[in-house]
Amino acid sequence: MKIFKRFALLTLFLSTSNIALADIVIEDIQLSKRERVSRTNFKYEFDVVVRNTGDDIENIEVSVSSNNSSSDVTQTMLFLPVLSANSQATLNGKLVLVQNRRVRFRESDLVWAFDYQQANQLNPIEQTFASDSAYITGTHLNHFVERDLATPEQVSDKIQSSYAQLFELISSAPPAQGDDIVVFSDSFESSTTSWYAYADNGTSPTVSIMPQNGRLVISPTWSATGDAIALKYQQFTPADFSQGGSISYQMQADDAYVNDGNMAVQVILEDENYNPAFFAYRNVNQSGNQTFTIHDIGPDFSFGYISPDFDFTKVAGVGFQFLANNKPAQVVGDILLDEVIISVPVA
Repeated sequence: MKIFKRFALLTLFLSTSNIALADIVIEDIQLSKRERVSRTNFKYEFDVVVRNTGDDIENIEVSVSSNNSSSDVTQTMLFLPVLSANSQATLNGKLVLVQNRRVRFRESDLVWAFDYQQANQLNPIEQTFASDSAYITGTHLNHFVERDLATPEQVSDKIQSSYAQLFELISSAPPAQGDDIVVFSDSFESSTTSWYAYADNGTSPTVSIMPQNGRLVISPTWSATGDAIALKYQQFTPADFSQGGSISYQMQADDAYVNDGNMAVQVILEDENYNPAFFAYRNVNQSGNQTFTIHDIGPDFSFGYISPDFDFTKVAGVGFQFLANNKPAQVVGDILLDEVIISVPVA
C-alpha cells in the first residue's frame, strides 16, 4: 500500500522539553487495518513499536498531531505503563490515520510527543517509610538490651528461635483454595486501585473507574457502536501457568446492557513482557451479580488469540475488554467488578 510505504519512512519529531526524549525511538510501524470511511477518506490503523535506549521509565503517553488537515490523527491514543531500559514494546492503542486520498500524505506533517516519568528505583518498603526509619537504616534500639534485662546475644537467639517457629508454621499450613495457590487477588476494599482503564482498538469512548463499597465501578461513556474499552492490572509477581491455572471474578452489568444484549466481555492475560492471551468473548446477557471461573488455563487451553511469544511460566497481568458489539451509544450504565482471583496448582 503506497501510503503505508511512505508512512513507514516518517521522520520523528520530538515536541516536548523533556531532556531525555531521545531515549525513546520509533522502532517499527505495522499496518493492522485499512478501511474506506467516506467517498474521499480512508482509515488506517497501525501498531507502533518503540524502543527505550535510556533508563527504566513509566507512565508513558504518546501523542501524535498533524500539520495537514487532510491527514487526521485525532483518534490516536497510545501509551504504556512501563518500559524497561534497553527494551522494546508495542504501544497500547493504535495509531489511527484518516487520510484524504486526493491529498498527498507527507510524513513531515506528523509531530510526535512523548511524556513519561523516570521509573521509581526505590523498593516498596523504601517508598513507604521515611529515610530515618528502622526499615531503612537497619537499627532499632531494643527495650531489653537498653535496660540491661538481656544481652544482645540473648535477644538475637530469641529472635532466631521465633523466626524458626514461624517458618515451621508456614511450611505446614495448607495452601489457599484447596489444592491451589492464590497468586493474585483483589476484592477492591481500598479506596484506591492499581487498575487502569482506557479506550481500546482505536476507538474513542471515555471511561472512569472508582472503588466503591467493595467493588470496582467502571463507568464508560460510549460514542459509537464499535467502541471498546480495556481494564487492566499490570503487573503482579509472575506466576507459572505451565501446569495450568484458573481465574475467577464477579461481575454485574447494568440492566440496560443486559436488555440490549449487544455488549460482550473478554478476559485478558499478559506475561511479564506484556505479550497478551485473549480469551473468547462472552455476551453480557444475565442480570445481577454473576461469578465466573475459567479452569485449566495453560499451553493446551483454547484461547481466542494468543501471542506467539506468550510465556506461560511468567504470567504477570490480567484484564478485561468490554466491546460494544453493535450496541447503540445511548445504551449506557455501570459495570461492577469484584473478587478477581488468580490461582495455580501446588507444584
